[in-house]
Amino acid sequence: MSDHRPPRIAVWLLRTILAQPNRDFIIDDLAEEFRARIDGRGIVAARFWFWCQVLQSVGPSLRSRAVAVLALFARGPLDLLQEVRFVFRSLKKSAGFATVAIITLALGIGANTAVFTVVNGVLLKPLPYADQDRLVTVWSAMREDSRRFLPSYPDYQSWQEQTTSFEKMAFIYGDELVLRTDDGLEPILSAYVSADFFAALGARTTLGTPFGDVSDGAAKQVVLKYGEWQRRFGGDPDIVGKTIQFTDGSYTVAAVMADGVDYPFWARMWTPLTPAVVDRYGLRARDRRIDSRVLARVRSDVSQDVALVELTTVASRLEAQYPATNRDWTVRFLPLKTVVLDPWGQNQNLRRALYVLLAAVGLVLLIACANLANLMLARVVTRGREIAVRSALGAGKWRLIRQTLTESLVLAALGAVIGAVVARWGVDALLAGAPQLPRVDEIRVDAAVLLFTTGIAILTAILFGMAPALRTGGGSLVTSLKDGGRTSVGRLGTKRMQMSLVISQIGLALVLLIGAGLLARSLRQLSQVNLGFNPDQLTSVRIRPPQPQYADPRLRADLYRRLVDAVAAVPGIESASLANHIPGGGLIFSPLRVEGVAEETTTGFKTVAPRYFETMGIAVVEGRPFTAEDMTEQTDGLIINRSLAQFLDIELGRRITVFKQVADEGLGEPISGQVIGIVGATRTSLSQEVPLPDVFVPYTVNPWMHATIVTRTRTEGPGIGEQIRDAVLSVEPEIPGVQPRSVANDMYQTVSKERFAARLMGSFAGIALLLSAVGIYGVMAYLVRQRTAEIGLRMAMGATSRQVLQLVVGRAMWMVGTGVIVGLAAAFGLTRFMTAMLFGVETMDLATYASVTGVLVIVALVACYLPANQATKVDPLATLRAE
Repeated sequence: MSDHRPPRIAVWLLRTILAQPNRDFIIDDLAEEFRARIDGRGIVAARFWFWCQVLQSVGPSLRSRAVAVLALFARGPLDLLQEVRFVFRSLKKSAGFATVAIITLALGIGANTAVFTVVNGVLLKPLPYADQDRLVTVWSAMREDSRRFLPSYPDYQSWQEQTTSFEKMAFIYGDELVLRTDDGLEPILSAYVSADFFAALGARTTLGTPFGDVSDGAAKQVVLKYGEWQRRFGGDPDIVGKTIQFTDGSYTVAAVMADGVDYPFWARMWTPLTPAVVDRYGLRARDRRIDSRVLARVRSDVSQDVALVELTTVASRLEAQYPATNRDWTVRFLPLKTVVLDPWGQNQNLRRALYVLLAAVGLVLLIACANLANLMLARVVTRGREIAVRSALGAGKWRLIRQTLTESLVLAALGAVIGAVVARWGVDALLAGAPQLPRVDEIRVDAAVLLFTTGIAILTAILFGMAPALRTGGGSLVTSLKDGGRTSVGRLGTKRMQMSLVISQIGLALVLLIGAGLLARSLRQLSQVNLGFNPDQLTSVRIRPPQPQYADPRLRADLYRRLVDAVAAVPGIESASLANHIPGGGLIFSPLRVEGVAEETTTGFKTVAPRYFETMGIAVVEGRPFTAEDMTEQTDGLIINRSLAQFLDIELGRRITVFKQVADEGLGEPISGQVIGIVGATRTSLSQEVPLPDVFVPYTVNPWMHATIVTRTRTEGPGIGEQIRDAVLSVEPEIPGVQPRSVANDMYQTVSKERFAARLMGSFAGIALLLSAVGIYGVMAYLVRQRTAEIGLRMAMGATSRQVLQLVVGRAMWMVGTGVIVGLAAAFGLTRFMTAMLFGVETMDLATYASVTGVLVIVALVACYLPANQATKVDPLATLRAE
């Protein structure tokens, strides 16, 4: 038999919108006609007709109610001021409720504002450069290789001369200048930039005018970053024209750039790239692709796609013209903002991670709103007689709703004001515990953040105030006046709304708990990664030989030998060695040719001293390590790691060729030799999934412009770092910035982003769990009070305490179970956005889902047991007598 009842949703809409006394008559009349149309025209036509009638019926009512609401809110500032005064008097009488509500809102809004401040400063703010969308960085790239490589100076010159798609193009080379201070020598990273750099960047200055084309004979100049000017020179307004003393001479300050001008981020100042600088660093070699950048501004009438095509054509031309250095090399574009956010290609997931954290803290605020909505519903319950009296004196339903919403807005405004203060502390705490973030100097509370705070306060007021407002004055006036609101507030609709809010809290909390659990498991997986070496009790110190004293490679090699010997003699040092780069301390690549293999490939390039593998704890898999006898200017023995051996199937005795990577007369010379050893592969960080291939050569063959001394100590006793520093300076006092570092700590810091995300998500999940537990407790306590008479009657008729306990706990666990189902369904869909943030863990990790669900259920069980236990202590006689 077909269903002759009208659509339930349509009937509910009529009952909600239409007012008495005509509501029931209209619904009955429409239902009768609906049944008649089913018999005459069929169910589909009848349902269509019924919906049309509903829309026609509710339209005028909705318009009249909207006009009434607007009229209520448009009675002028005096009427609004009266409402606000009444709210403050009411909150003063309920100081406990007001305090809890304001603190909850302050924490929720403050946390959201703090995270948004970081997101805004890092991701949303435009760069402080004119027409930032036309700024691109140009990189060298190998065909069919997704990696980006640094460009060479001759390639840049060819790009600049042979293209017409760019307004300006500039070359940047990074190196240290050594500053003379009262405390000694301090290395400062500087960017040598070509003449068109500042014009290409399109940045403003705070003081002075940046340099342009500077010849070799001109006075040395420097342009300071805003932060460096503030930190080192105290914001001296007369800094332009003053000189700064470096080890290679005096530099005159030409300008101070505007706040936020930070490209490249690693430099603290800019200096001119003169022909002498180009020659000093050997930049005229076309295959020297080290420590460089190219910045370009695309013409306004040219698209980036067209510019890339033109530049690719030039690269192909260079490949044909210079096959020895440019074979298989092409170009790649990246927008400047992409490079600012991810300078080294290691922060691809930064944008997603920050948005995930912002969404997580938003869920915490939603849970707080659900809690406050329950508190407000309970407050409406306790004020039942007051609301009934106001209604009896002439206050309409919409006037009462406005008063409740005004109370919500006042609470949200107070919470937002305190939340702004919390946000300031929160931003400082986030930056103190966060990994190094790009654009960190631009993370501050500004107009956009204040607008966000205002918007979120209004939204919060609506979220937690709407449900109680709609329930205000909904009960029977006579009954409310007789019973003080006890019967009216026990309506089924109110109970359902409260339970729905608790279910939503449980679901949202479970999503956060699962997210935090996945990140925690991922962090645990990272902590168990085999680095390929033992970082414990390993200390590193970076060595930068002063120039020009050690411009000769032979002098550098001799200095490195004496430094290693001096450090090895320090008491407590078990072994010491040296390398150009240790794992986590930088990467250098070289072309690689293998005997019997036609295609050339690329490999990591490391120069090391004797005992390097022993000191680092790297296993020698086959063959032998380097010895002192191998430390000559020419060698016939090279060592490779297991990744390279497996990738190209290289065995001991196979001849391979790499190329020198120094900036002097040895640049580009091939280094050929037999493979005399195969060692274990190492990772540069805990989050690196696959170890890179490496070739090791004796440091004497290719003495690097800088090096890292590594030492393994017998114990981690105090003062060992100072002893290493003293040993280094006893050999050469002019070496700047000698700061021994713990390698284990450096490796620990390689997962600082993952650890930060896990801690923050864990904090949010903990707050969500606490709020959910409080929400369950509050609702169950309320329901127990409402059902005191029923419970007393049950006990009078023979119900035991255990049966009462099961009744109350069963109702609570039904809400928890429903919330868990909702939360699991939401987590299945939402955690896929975290895929890129996880290491060695699937987003559908069943162990995580089961464990955090168990924790949530246990906490919920404890929260509902307390009011349930209180219900078992109800005195049946006293309850019946009171009723």
